[in-house]
Amino acid sequence: VNIVRNIAADPTPQILLLKNAVEDPTYQRDPYIQYQSVKSVLVAPLMEMGKLNGIIYLENRNKEDAFTPEKLDIIK
Repeated sequence: VNIVRNIAADPTPQILLLKNAVEDPTYQRDPYIQYQSVKSVLVAPLMEMGKLNGIIYLENRNKEDAFTPEKLDIIK
């Protein structure tokens, strides 16, 4: 998924929330997003001592805005 690649390539990765990925101007042309009709996306880098150790990728294909800033406390 290009979203994960973009986060991994960023020197200072940040949490990304998409309310509706199929309508997001940055990712709407991504073949995976189109084919799977992905709605909500949450991507969170797992950092340790300033180094990227992994990435959490969550998606919901049924509901827009499934991941909200309030729910990010679980990830943080």
